[in-house]
Amino acid sequence: MKRTYFAPKIVAAMVFLAVFFNMSLPAFAESAVSDTASNVIFVNRAESFVFVPDSGDLFQNFKGVMPGDVLEQEIIVANDKSNTFQVKIYLRAEVPADTNIDFLDQLNLQVAGEHAGVLSDAPASEAGSLGENVLLGSLKPGDTETLHVTLAVPIALADAFQNARGEVIWTFTAEEVPVAQVPVTGGSDAPVWLGFGLLLAGLFLFGLKQNRLRRHER
Repeated sequence: MKRTYFAPKIVAAMVFLAVFFNMSLPAFAESAVSDTASNVIFVNRAESFVFVPDSGDLFQNFKGVMPGDVLEQEIIVANDKSNTFQVKIYLRAEVPADTNIDFLDQLNLQVAGEHAGVLSDAPASEAGSLGENVLLGSLKPGDTETLHVTLAVPIALADAFQNARGEVIWTFTAEEVPVAQVPVTGGSDAPVWLGFGLLLAGLFLFGLKQNRLRRHER
């Protein structure tokens, strides 16, 4: 039987894309790569996910962005090494109806897996292929899958979006991979027990024959 564990909606990872204009700074394209990686760890003892940072905000590098920025964030998804089984981990994206859709329309969000390849490359306002659960990988205990997320902000982003904020909800789901078990039946060891029984019977008959020969010799 499969057991499926869902990350509760309340602990689903959320990305906050924010643009804060500072007119004293020149607007030119930059590429920012931070060493700050986020982590999503499935822990069976809790039957849920552990997020690092524990605030659940996995997109620490997407803060205070400027027009022309190209920002990157690594998210390491893991099956905790203390688990005793393999899990399939899925990702689904959802754009809330009450978020700033016009703002998200201006931003491009690309999500690529280390082994899964490009999962989505579209405006941040569109869930795209991530609108349904997408398999990130089937992970054994201790295995990881790194997501590379790239946020591109157009250099011509209008002043009308100053201090704007958009939200995209990511939901992670873990499904235990059942281990195939060979059914044990009473007949599976029959040849072994039959051979052992014949051996005992042979020894018993041999013992009787020897006793009879000794009696005749007397």
